[in-house]
Amino acid sequence: MSCNTLEGIDKSCLGNLGGIRRLFLVKLEDIDTIDGTDYWINVLTLSSGTEFVELVLNPNSASYNVSYSKDFLGIEEYAQTITFKVNRRRRDTHNAIYTYLNGNPNIVAMVETVSGDWVLLGRDNGLNIDSVNGGNAGTKDSGVNYDIELSGVENSFEYFVKADVAESVI
Repeated sequence: MSCNTLEGIDKSCLGNLGGIRRLFLVKLEDIDTIDGTDYWINVLTLSSGTEFVELVLNPNSASYNVSYSKDFLGIEEYAQTITFKVNRRRRDTHNAIYTYLNGNPNIVAMVETVSGDWVLLGRDNGLNIDSVNGGNAGTKDSGVNYDIELSGVENSFEYFVKADVAESVI
């Protein structure tokens, strides 16, 4: 079976693989420059001394969603949400999460999707931590982790980041 296009839309040979492979966070205020066109970012720089922080995710436990809405006045909104699970309730994981909860800063997330695309969320206004749930349940299959949700309202759909640009800042 070959990989064809259907009405100008590429049909992936990988099927409908979804989800997030890797997740990187930085405070919105630490982004120095973002530039690009047509939802493609080709320049992304951070303030001196800052870097994206990678959160190690449980496999197959993270996803993002973008929802478009338009009210009766014609105002458009793009709600962006990321949900993910961070494995292990350890001190370093706890401290990293607490750093982002402290003052609840506006966060920019850069994700590598399972299909290999790089996506930037929270570009305009930032995302905020909506919920953190964690526990250390007594059963073997219940897990020891944090379930986290980030969300925000942006001015547009997600932006795609060129791979060489993404790799230069992580």
